Amino acid sequence: MVAEPIADLNHNQLTADDTVRAIHNLFKSRRSGGIILTGSAIAGNLLAAYAATESQDENSFLAFSFGNHALMFGTIAAPLAAVGIRKIISYRGGRERRVIHDFRTTRKLPYKIQRRLTPAFFAQPAGKAKSG
Repeated sequence: MVAEPIADLNHNQLTADDTVRAIHNLFKSRRSGGIILTGSAIAGNLLAAYAATESQDENSFLAFSFGNHALMFGTIAAPLAAVGIRKIISYRGGRERRVIHDFRTTRKLPYKIQRRLTPAFFAQPAGKAKSG
């Protein structure tokens, strides 16, 4: 399903370049979030594996068995990594280029992309305010 492009935001008429920039900002933000989630899950899992394999005092808070490590991975790290990987795949560069190309030719955005384009993605980077 294809929705109409965003035509008005805060009573300012947006240009196609503004929308393309917002699309780029959206994809970049989602990819970054996916990388952070995946990296955090992997780092947490490696830290937990290290703690599980280290010989520590049995009364230590960090001392836990391989079974506890597997349980923690299955309930915390794996779902976080799965969400992160999904974001990385869903917002990959090739899809971004395809969405931008389709927008430039048809002036329409896929509904899911349009729904996610909030005013924050249209904001100008610091030091690059519009003149006029």
